[in-house]
Amino acid sequence: MRISIQRSNHNQYKVLLSVHMDGTNNYDEKMLYPLIDWCHDTGIGRRVGYDQFAFRSESDASAFMLRWNGTELA
Repeated sequence: MRISIQRSNHNQYKVLLSVHMDGTNNYDEKMLYPLIDWCHDTGIGRRVGYDQFAFRSESDASAFMLRWNGTELA
């Protein structure tokens, strides 16, 4: 999984996910459950779209990236 951070107009940070399996960008919704659970458990970030999470600060977005960037989702 590849992750990138974009700063939004409202001083929030959005993380965009790019999940590649078998050369495609298709993935099952269930694959994101660990990410959603982690956000809920830590209180850092929230899911705002199919492949987007929003964070209050750059440090929150960075914590998410450190945890999940490069992770293989099954």
